[in-house]
Amino acid sequence: GKGGSGSRSRRFGTAARLAAFHALVLVLVLGAVVVLLVRQFTSSYQGLAARTLAGEMKAYTTTASAATTGDLQSFTVQYLQGRALPAGTALIVAFPGNHVVVTPGADHLIGDSRIQSWLRRAPAASITKATHVDGSLTELLATPLVVDGRSAGTFVAATDLTSQYGQQSRVLRLSI
Repeated sequence: GKGGSGSRSRRFGTAARLAAFHALVLVLVLGAVVVLLVRQFTSSYQGLAARTLAGEMKAYTTTASAATTGDLQSFTVQYLQGRALPAGTALIVAFPGNHVVVTPGADHLIGDSRIQSWLRRAPAASITKATHVDGSLTELLATPLVVDGRSAGTFVAATDLTSQYGQQSRVLRLSI
């Protein structure tokens, strides 16, 4: 009698350990999948934001090259006044002599030291990156404006990625 009871207890212990091991493997695999899903979502959202900003820059430069009759600054003022931008997106165009033209919503960007340095001196090549500006995750694009082979200013586009956090938390909740 006692031998059978001990054997049954040992089999239950082995089954419990096996079930616990399977549960641990399942938790690790699902955790890894959730991490990869959130990382992929973040990467694709930031990539979409970068492409949107590049599209804004291309639209500006294409329109400016076709329409400008010599006064790029006056053209820029008119262009930005008539340009409808996606929510959370702002444009800044700086010209030599500290002449800066901005769209609504760009005021907090002007105070950022990185953006100020780009406005004073255009970067050598286009820069796109996600960074924190005034406490908000922001996708930035800074590019030199070149007219007839010489620097004519700096174009900066920015979009607030804060709304991404709400989307990301929804994706996280759905994945769990």
